[in-house]
Amino acid sequence: MSRWLELDDVAAAKEILLRNQINDEVDETGALGSGQPSQESEVAIQEQPVVTPPAPVQASVRRTAPGQADLFGAFESDTKSPDQKAWADKVSVSIRQISENELATLPVSSALVGLGFEDRTLASNRFLSGALHPQTVHAIRYPVEGRSQDILNAWSKSGTTVVEAAYDEALAALPRLDGLALVDISGLAKPLIFKAVRSELIAKGRVLVCHASAERHYPLQEDLEKLFAAERSDEPVAFLDSLAELLTGEDGPYKDIKLLNDVSDPSRNRALLAFASPKHERLFSLLDRREFDQIEIVTPEGDPPHAKVAAYAAEFICQNYPNASVTRFGNDDLLGLVEYLDA
Repeated sequence: MSRWLELDDVAAAKEILLRNQINDEVDETGALGSGQPSQESEVAIQEQPVVTPPAPVQASVRRTAPGQADLFGAFESDTKSPDQKAWADKVSVSIRQISENELATLPVSSALVGLGFEDRTLASNRFLSGALHPQTVHAIRYPVEGRSQDILNAWSKSGTTVVEAAYDEALAALPRLDGLALVDISGLAKPLIFKAVRSELIAKGRVLVCHASAERHYPLQEDLEKLFAAERSDEPVAFLDSLAELLTGEDGPYKDIKLLNDVSDPSRNRALLAFASPKHERLFSLLDRREFDQIEIVTPEGDPPHAKVAAYAAEFICQNYPNASVTRFGNDDLLGLVEYLDA
């Protein structure tokens, strides 16, 4: 800290603090943090994107090594010579947003929702319980009670049958979603989102996804504005105080959660495609514990405070990892992002 306070260069001070954060000791790395959940308030419901691949989805990563892992299957040995290798087939996913009126006309038979703690999760379930009439709703229960009872009451008023499942049980054995299914990702943890959407695409080639977005996110916009005001003032002490307070994001430790049972080939190069955000410590701890031959960081496009904080984290990664690059992409362009990842 004494060295930070002596620096006149804000950029150098910022880099020292970020380097200190990325080298912090954690027990494990991975996808889930064990700290307190972030808070969100005042909800705006977005229209539901429909994800429909015309053909079974295959790996979007180009593979030219001696072995090739199918995204949805086990590892397969490939004895072809390097000159005979071909690019993996494209994913060819179609994504479009639908209106509330169109949603009401679709024959949704089942839904997967989370009994989460955030305001937006309750708002999303209230919206869906009024717009849909599925035969069954599978509700995932977490150790934290959160807004569970209010969510269950919303579905009870609609006359829908609700089947509850504990999160660990659902992750081990995904509930069966009959017919056209809707997955409300507003209250679901990412491993369960991955498994549910993947399972529906493999089995049916189509899935509805609902996402309720909070109007205000933590860290708050006004707090981030103070951070950048301190940076522009060329006052290292003020900037470092603000940066240390805001860039904690969340608390570890973290752990790996394996989502696919692929066999890893240690002789092949390892690449990481990650998304930077103001809550950066998951990514930092992953890079601190594992080595990658190629790193690409996707950050939000534009100049809002949240995007700038994410860019700080990405810039630091590029400064410390010579094999890293940064790509900026719009948050709302889902189809464009999928096409870019599949290019």
